[in-house]
Amino acid sequence: MSLIFFFIMQRFFVNNVYFQGDGPVFLFIGGEGTASPLWLQPGYSMMMEWAAKYGALTFELEHRYYGQSQPTP
Repeated sequence: MSLIFFFIMQRFFVNNVYFQGDGPVFLFIGGEGTASPLWLQPGYSMMMEWAAKYGALTFELEHRYYGQSQPTP
């Protein structure tokens, strides 16, 4: 049995404006389109309202076949 490993470059954005060190981590998984840091701007989305309320660290992950996250050449 052999194992095959491969790595892809997958773009993501982080916003730690509200993070208080022991708060939750929120992950926004982008849809079928290019990721944008706009989604992590304070006041832009419901997730960011929750991040402010709960002191969360927020991430946005770009879909692996859209935008700059392409696993194939």
